Amino acid sequence: MKRTEAETEDGSEVRYPALGIIAAALRVLGYVTMVAGVGVSVVSAGAIVASDTGDGAVRLAAAILALVGGIVLTAFVALVTFAQAELISVLLDIEANTWDAAENTLGLLEEEERGRRRARVRCR
Repeated sequence: MKRTEAETEDGSEVRYPALGIIAAALRVLGYVTMVAGVGVSVVSAGAIVASDTGDGAVRLAAAILALVGGIVLTAFVALVTFAQAELISVLLDIEANTWDAAENTLGLLEEEERGRRRARVRCR
């Protein structure tokens, strides 16, 4: 049971490199979402306050609502994006651990079989 994919610098093998790239891209997208979302929320709140329409108290309330709502929505979207990236990483770790366990089990079975053969040879 040998893996056939390319090896990394530490000698471990990479079976699904595209998933690693997707996870990294999702992490970057999460940070971009956070920065852009907070920026848009602040600019929107500032634009509402700076507008000359309506009552000042209503504009202030609308600006606060836009700021808080935008930041909460941004946090949710960024959190979901980071969670997706981590889920991919967990699946890749499970895959690697499964391969390691299978290789270890195969090694133990082969060692046990060699022991049985030696025992048969001694009995003869």
